[in-house]
Amino acid sequence: MRPKFASLVLGLAVLYLPPLTHAQGLHSGVWSGTIADPQGNSKSVTYAVSGVDDSLSITLTGPAGEAPVSFTGLRLVADTLLFTWAGGKRGAPLVCKLVRQANGSFDGARHDPDGQEGRMHMVPPPKP
Repeated sequence: MRPKFASLVLGLAVLYLPPLTHAQGLHSGVWSGTIADPQGNSKSVTYAVSGVDDSLSITLTGPAGEAPVSFTGLRLVADTLLFTWAGGKRGAPLVCKLVRQANGSFDGARHDPDGQEGRMHMVPPPKP
């Protein structure tokens, strides 16, 4: 009797693994947030998030008049989002590492080639 019960429990657990794994990804949609330069000057931005895994795409849009910028080298490893984008002086690459918070947002640092650190914050869209 015991092996049948264990098989049943294992079978039910496997049924629930895909939703749990998918829940760890980033929800598609328009995220809100902020970016701050090394001096602490902050501005509101939006992040257009789409795709999953290897096709993940994020585009940052700043205040009116600023051109959107796409992130490159995107990787979501557990609760850590890693990427670069050409947002430094004269388009210098910024290396970014954001960590998922308990509320689903991501917070972290971005570093320019000179080692200066700025901050980034991403807030997911409301769940339907």
